[in-house]
Amino acid sequence: MKKTIIVLGIAITTLFSMKSVNALTLNDNGDFINKKGATITAEQYEVLSDKFTDTTINILPQAQINYLSNEQNEINIERAYSITTDVKDNLGNIISTITIPATEEEALAVANNKSLHVLSDGKLHDTSKEIISYGLRSEPIWQHTTTSKRITLSYSESAYDPTNTNYLALVDVHWYSNPSTRSVDVLAIRWTTSKPLNNVVGYYATQSNSLHEQGYGLDGNNMKRTTYGIGESMNLFDTGSQFDMSMYVEFDQYVGEYVYATYQHATTGVLLSTSKSYSFGNGLGGVLVYNPSSYANYYDGMAGVKDTVATGCHIDC
Repeated sequence: MKKTIIVLGIAITTLFSMKSVNALTLNDNGDFINKKGATITAEQYEVLSDKFTDTTINILPQAQINYLSNEQNEINIERAYSITTDVKDNLGNIISTITIPATEEEALAVANNKSLHVLSDGKLHDTSKEIISYGLRSEPIWQHTTTSKRITLSYSESAYDPTNTNYLALVDVHWYSNPSTRSVDVLAIRWTTSKPLNNVVGYYATQSNSLHEQGYGLDGNNMKRTTYGIGESMNLFDTGSQFDMSMYVEFDQYVGEYVYATYQHATTGVLLSTSKSYSFGNGLGGVLVYNPSSYANYYDGMAGVKDTVATGCHIDC
């Protein structure tokens, strides 16, 4: 089980800072050009690199580069609080979710006390004083960390451009250690409201390490997408260290309150065709349902993450 505080307001995509190989192209005048063709000045890069990995900076469009690197921008946020507790099984699948409205005082109490959770009666309980038969996770639902790696998800409205009503989902994966098995991993997200394929108006995914970088475009051979999700199979580089992965998806329309994301690392040799033998649903990491189900055993079963537009900023808010 885990909990989160939901703060309603304008959402801005931000991620924790972990440095990766700098794959940005340097111009003669000292500016950078990223994979989206956006120009990034040295001053902008200095601001952005405090919040994002180079992998993420490399796939942000120009409008978002300009907005997120402008330290003068001020966002007026009207705050309304609620508390959500998710019950998960041992594979990280969400079994049930309970959300209650909360005062600011209650929300702050939950943020500072890992024992406070919403239980099945719909009330807030101090579980340190009660007998609980299941494990609890106090980590934010938009981020999950293990000893070897971390996944972070941000799902937000395009607050950086008031004329743009699109929605953005950005997933960032960072390895703290080097993967011993290097086969075909899967990075994927799913949403809750069926939308036509052309609702995805922007997409880019990448894996990088100290020696290599590979980008993945829309509808490439490694991609799978339906009206409920999009996934990328990534054959990990055989050489190099300091692995990072990311996925950027821009939607033309709202795709539901929640977006779910997962990164599944292959623990044995996996063929590309096998890695793509899934549909989108409440399976591995809350995203991947393999058919046959035995294919799920080829992956490490790392818990997934989810985010809602209502959460606002995750960092430096």
